[in-house]
Formats: sequence, C-alpha cells, structure tokens
Amino acid sequence: MKLDREKAKSTLLDHHSSQEYYPQNQYPNVVNANGQYLSPYIPYIGKSYFDSKPRVLIYAMAQNLARAPRLVKAWLEKPDKGLLRQYYDQATPRVHVNPYDDGHLKVIAALTLSLSPESSFTPTDSVDDFVAVTNLVKFSFYRESKDGSRLDVNPPKGIYDEAYAVKAIPACLKAQVDPMRFPQGVGYTPQVITKYQGFTLTVIVQR
Repeated sequence: MKLDREKAKSTLLDHHSSQEYYPQNQYPNVVNANGQYLSPYIPYIGKSYFDSKPRVLIYAMAQNLARAPRLVKAWLEKPDKGLLRQYYDQATPRVHVNPYDDGHLKVIAALTLSLSPESSFTPTDSVDDFVAVTNLVKFSFYRESKDGSRLDVNPPKGIYDEAYAVKAIPACLKAQVDPMRFPQGVGYTPQVITKYQGFTLTVIVQR
C-alpha cells in the first residue's frame, strides 16, 4: 500500500487504538487535567514527506506540558482528545515541537535534504513540508516545587522501554534515518539501535 500523509495518520490512529499505553498506571507524576490524561499524539507529517527522499523523521525527547494545564484541558475537549493536535493550527508556520521549531534540528533537516542527491528540496522550500517530527515520549511528567506548583521534568528512564514510537512510527512512515547518526538528544543509553521492518533506526544521546 502506497502511503500518503492522510493514510499514515489513519494508520497511526488505528495503531494507537490497538496499542494503548497508560503511563499513569505506572507513574504518579504524569501531567493531567483534573484526572484526565492526554493520549500519545499523531506525529507531524509534512505535506511532501512521502514524495521526498530521504524521508527525515526527527525526534525530540518528550512534551513539557506541566505548566500548560489550560492547553491540556482544551485538547482533551476536542473530538479526537488531542490525538491530532499537531494539525490544529495549520495556518501558523510552526510544527509545534519546540526543539525542532526553535533549535538546531530544523537546520540539520534542511542540510540533510540539501545534501541528498535524491531530494527535491530547494532553498526556497519550507523544510517543514519535507519532514516528520515527533517526541520519542508522548507524555509529560511533572515535579512539585516548594510552593506546590508543577514544573516540567524529564520522563522516568524505564518509560523508554515502552515508547512505541521507536518502532511503530519509523515503520509506518517508512523513515530513512541516516546511518551517520545526527545527534538527536533522546534516551538515556549511549546509543539505541533498533531494527523494524527492514529499517535501522539509530539514535545517539548527547549528555
């Protein structure tokens, strides 16, 4: 089956329905809104992602929503309960994953596409149209400050063993991750390599 953006979103929604994971059953400090928890969101997929080579899938670490309770509540009130939140504000030229929007990951993506002889990307194109972007861990965690307010905190180490994104998403998106391994800043081990449906995903951690 030839995938496109909409088919990929539908496939991942179906996968979510069959492979739900509830971190709140294992960890006491999962961000929520009055006891309601956000499910893992569907990654941002650029409109030209499936028509481009190489297909660049970019990971940030985890969402940081401990200080955004109104946003969490607003997403939970949507018909899809926030699963498609990366697509709510398509008029804004942002992917809404801050390490990508505001950091060096977008530059790395543009360089990767520019240097590939197979790529149709040009300097006048929006790199956002040619990439897929997500968080490795799609849940937010918090810690309480001395005054009782909630602050963002990195996910527990063990949750990476349950991160379905490591296998399901690259397979569905037919991601081609360069074996030269650009640092992506995820995980706790020095290097994570996983093979799934013929693809090799390599992630290097910057400590």
